[in-house]
Amino acid sequence: MMRITQKSIPGGLASRVFPWLCGALALSYIVGGFKPLARREGFDINRFAQLPVMQGGRIKPIDTVARTTLLVLSGKQTLRLDGKKLEAIHWLLGLMAAPEEADRYPLFTIHDPEVLGLLGFRFDRKKVPYMDLEVHSEEISKQSAKAQQKDVKIRNRFETAIVNLDDRLTLYQRLRGSLQVPGTQDAFSDVVAFQKVLSGGMDSIKAHSGSGKGMAGAALKDLASFFDRYLYLAQTAYFSVLPAL
Repeated sequence: MMRITQKSIPGGLASRVFPWLCGALALSYIVGGFKPLARREGFDINRFAQLPVMQGGRIKPIDTVARTTLLVLSGKQTLRLDGKKLEAIHWLLGLMAAPEEADRYPLFTIHDPEVLGLLGFRFDRKKVPYMDLEVHSEEISKQSAKAQQKDVKIRNRFETAIVNLDDRLTLYQRLRGSLQVPGTQDAFSDVVAFQKVLSGGMDSIKAHSGSGKGMAGAALKDLASFFDRYLYLAQTAYFSVLPAL
C-alpha cells in the first residue's frame, strides 16, 4: 500500500483505516484473480482519492463519488467539523472505515419545518447527524412511502422533503457498506478467512469431482456463507472497486 505524505486522516482514524482499507482492496484482488495485498504502514490519501471505481455504469475516481454524494447529502462538497474543513474524500473514507464516528457528524441538511417537527427537532436545527435520524428511520420510511403514492407533480412541500430525506438516508447507508459487509469488524482478516475457505472449497470440489459424491457439507456451508455475504454487498453497495490490472 501507500504512505501518507501530505495529509493525515482527521479524527484519529488512521490506526483503523489502514487495516480496513487493506482488507477491502484485497477482496477486489481476490475476486479479480490476484494475490491478496499485504499489510504495510500508512497510505497516501491523495493517491487513494484517484482509485477508479464503478458507479452507475461509469468508471470514475473515488474522489468524484465522495464529492458528489456529500453534495447530495449536505448541500456542500466539504464538511465543517469543530470549525475545521473536512474534505469529501476524508469524510467518505471515515464513513466506510469508522462509521460509528462518521454517524455523529452534523451532515444531513433539513430545511422543511414540518419534517423537523415530525422528528422532534428544533426548527433552527439545520444540520442533523445520521445517528439522530436512524432512530426515526421507520417513521421516515412510512411517511415517504405514503408520499410516493402521489405523483411527484402534485406532492406538497412536506411530501417532497420527506421523500428526499428518505432517499438521502438510503444513499448514506449504501455508501456506509460499499466496501465491506455491514458488521464486519476486521476487513483484512475477513478476506484472509475467505481466501482460506475458497481454497478449501475448491480442493473439496476437485476431490469429489467425478466421484459421484457431493461436496463436503462443511466446506459447502462455509463457502455459501461467504457467497451470501458478498452477494449482499454486491447488491447494496453504491459503488464497486475495480481490481488492478
